Amino acid sequence: MTCVIGTHRRWTILLLAVVILGCQKQATTPSSVDATGEAPVGTEPASNLNLNLTETVLSRDTVPAGEKVKVEVVTKNASGAKTSFKNVRVQLNLRGGSSLGTFSEVVASGNGVYTAEFTARRAGTPAQLEVLINGTAPEGQPPKITVVPGPASREQSLVLVSQTQVKAGASARVAFKAQDSLGNQLSSGGLNVSFALNGGTSQGQFGPVTDHQDGTYSAEFTALVAGGPAPVLAKIGGENVTSPLPAITVTPGPFSPLMTQISVPTTQVKSGEGIEISITAKDAYGNRLLEGGQTFQVALSEGSSTGTFGPVRDLGNGMYVATFTGWTAGSPTRITAISTGQTVGTSALIHVTAGNHDPSRSSIACAASKITLGGSFVCTLTLKDQYENLTTVETLPIFALTDGTSGGEFAPAQSSTPGIYTSVFTAKKDGSPTRVIAAVGDRPATSASPLLEVLFPSLTHSSLLLETTQIGSGKNTSIRFQARDANGVDIAAEGLTVTFTPANAQSNTPPAAGTSTAEIGAVQDRGAGLYVANVTGVRAGSPIPITAQINGRAFAGTPPSLTVTAGELAHLFIETAADGSGRTIGAQELDDGQSLRAHLVGRDAADNFVAELKASSWSLSDARFGSLSQNSGSSTEFFANRAATNEAGVRIRAFYPGPPALTAESGVLRTRNLPSSIQGLVRWYRASSFYPVAANHAAIGDTKNLPWPDSAASGDGTEGSSQRRPRYLAEGVSGKPAVRFCSASPGCTDSVADRIRIDWSTGDSPESESDITVFAVAARETGGTNAILSSQNKQHGLFLGWSDDAQFKFGFGSKRGSFFVGKVPAFAQAAWELITATLDRDEDDRNTQLSVFLNGSILAEDETRGSGDASEQKSENHGNSHPADSDSASGSGSASNGLVITQLGQDVKGLQIGDVLIYKRVLSSDERCTIQSYLAKVYQLTLADPCK
Repeated sequence: MTCVIGTHRRWTILLLAVVILGCQKQATTPSSVDATGEAPVGTEPASNLNLNLTETVLSRDTVPAGEKVKVEVVTKNASGAKTSFKNVRVQLNLRGGSSLGTFSEVVASGNGVYTAEFTARRAGTPAQLEVLINGTAPEGQPPKITVVPGPASREQSLVLVSQTQVKAGASARVAFKAQDSLGNQLSSGGLNVSFALNGGTSQGQFGPVTDHQDGTYSAEFTALVAGGPAPVLAKIGGENVTSPLPAITVTPGPFSPLMTQISVPTTQVKSGEGIEISITAKDAYGNRLLEGGQTFQVALSEGSSTGTFGPVRDLGNGMYVATFTGWTAGSPTRITAISTGQTVGTSALIHVTAGNHDPSRSSIACAASKITLGGSFVCTLTLKDQYENLTTVETLPIFALTDGTSGGEFAPAQSSTPGIYTSVFTAKKDGSPTRVIAAVGDRPATSASPLLEVLFPSLTHSSLLLETTQIGSGKNTSIRFQARDANGVDIAAEGLTVTFTPANAQSNTPPAAGTSTAEIGAVQDRGAGLYVANVTGVRAGSPIPITAQINGRAFAGTPPSLTVTAGELAHLFIETAADGSGRTIGAQELDDGQSLRAHLVGRDAADNFVAELKASSWSLSDARFGSLSQNSGSSTEFFANRAATNEAGVRIRAFYPGPPALTAESGVLRTRNLPSSIQGLVRWYRASSFYPVAANHAAIGDTKNLPWPDSAASGDGTEGSSQRRPRYLAEGVSGKPAVRFCSASPGCTDSVADRIRIDWSTGDSPESESDITVFAVAARETGGTNAILSSQNKQHGLFLGWSDDAQFKFGFGSKRGSFFVGKVPAFAQAAWELITATLDRDEDDRNTQLSVFLNGSILAEDETRGSGDASEQKSENHGNSHPADSDSASGSGSASNGLVITQLGQDVKGLQIGDVLIYKRVLSSDERCTIQSYLAKVYQLTLADPCK
């Protein structure tokens, strides 16, 4: 708030609304009330000062204690202008009212303006601001300053109680006086004040807090639990007041019979012995009284135990005691007390028990005098003291036998009723009558003993029966033994040790006892002499007797026989025999082309043969390494037709639709790699090992040369030109893997013929002097020129392939030129053909023999004698039938003395190649027939002229 003082010889207060809305309360403390200041030497004589035009300005006229107000005095000359006067002294004081504070030193700010700060201290009524200029006060009404309390202080606010000691059930008034940090009491309410006890053992409840709207708050405290002093804590807005706290001590209230308690040190007392009972006097809130003065009468109620009470003694501290002496043993009884005509609220149970037992008054009795071996009955011991009270003992009685030869065992004694002890006797040995005795420690329990006799059941007249005499494997039946006497009457022979044993499980039983096997479970004593065990069939076979032993004695009657048959289907096996006598086909190796008959056999959970089953489907885990003769039925024949020596092998699988639906699998089958076992193999290219190629000829994972791995050595075939790379077919002709070479067949968009170069390492290249044997399995898709092999230059290599639709041609190259051997009619398209060629060279190629076989049959055989004039044979040089292929002449990318798979020319049509094998020698007829037979089995070919 801003105040302006002094205009036209009167005081004027201007309240600025914007400033009023911004005023806030703050903490205050009392201080002095005046201040003076003298302006420095000015430029205008003081005589020109016009007091009537002087103005006094306040930043606000209401201020919380502890906050500041700016006071500004503006002096003017006669013309009403502010100026700097000489020798001007300004004094500030407060007059009247009770608001107090302090002024800072007056400071001349220049141009006739003098300023000071007022710090509010003590809240009170408005006080006038007195301004003296050179000892004279301007005319008019001066402004007023009002100091109001600041915010409540947790350190200065006070907590008060009306009384420091309160009886339980009574109440005291608790008050809170809110003060600011300078000790000014707040004059308004609105604080969130709460009370609580902070420590101590006294307890009680605070009622709702009343806000008196004058800075004070109060609540009622109701005392509940007596204890030590408990400080009373006040909170403002959930924060603790830190000023010194008063304490309240809760003391017991008036005596209350309803809350008074009776207690006993033990709930049992022997007849003739005594215990001290206690009575605790309490007020209505459960607080124990601290003084005596009450009278009590004690008595017994309920139950059959009796006793007497001595006088009740007052201990002077709220506790009272009396002695109770037990007399008659019985059921628990209740101790009660009366005071001031009222029954106390609680009671205590007391149980009077008997004294030490008296053998002359105790007795023993058994449920029977005769019992069959293994049977059981109960003997009961009744213990009494001399007053005929049933009595108990700390150490359980021990039952035993004396005299006679009958024997058995007594279980440890048990007691469910005081003074009554029982023990179960189990007959273990038959014999003459004997006497039953009992003892407690080293004292006899009774003076009289009963007799008993143990009898053995008849092993001839007892029965041994099977519930059913035939069960399937995994199924159950039961075997029963019923104990009987010599007259065939069922007897309650309980507790016998009965064992059941299949006859063929005994070491001294001959095989004639049967071949079925079974498992017998635990024997159950069903009572009344009946013993039962579960029998589970295991192995199927001929009938087997089941015998029994009773306490180590063999059953003397005719034992029953059990026949176990095959159970329900649980497992499938692929075996070599159909009757279950064969073994599961396990991991093994087969020769290429060798067959194996597999049967689907069912067995139960115990591995008993069930039947030969019909599979809904037969399959192979990898069809590349074999084939099956049929897809369903109870058996199939597996043909090994692909070497799998270095592969994961193949498994035969069968699925049976059920019920239950099951799958069977053979062991891993591998094929012996016959071609590798024959000496001289330098190259073996197999379609199944070719790297797959995408449609754009790019090899998967390879952007450079496309390798065709060599299964014989390390001479992988490659092709650097992406336009010449062949493709891999997972299923070519007849579903076999193939490498496809083409340039004009249907679906082939290649502009030039595909090929693979064969690179040779040192020592394995077939030179012009080398003998060669070549095996190739190929199938052409279309007519026209389709070469299988051709040379990489004009003087070395071998040519095999079709030159057109009409003929299949073959020839060889040498240092003396290339020689054509012969041509035969073309054979079928889209079918695998096995072509074999051998080249037996002499030293200078003058006597060189070339033999070609088609599907095992000799296709052509010729001995060519070179004339030394290569020009005479060039027209028949099919090894270089397309010299326009520049790569063939230079042999770029490979050795010059090698071969190329497929024709080098531009007009190759469509050709699939499965296997190409090259031996660097001429194989014998047996060796050649071995390889031909192997390839025929792999590709399921029929050799036209089988090897003999």
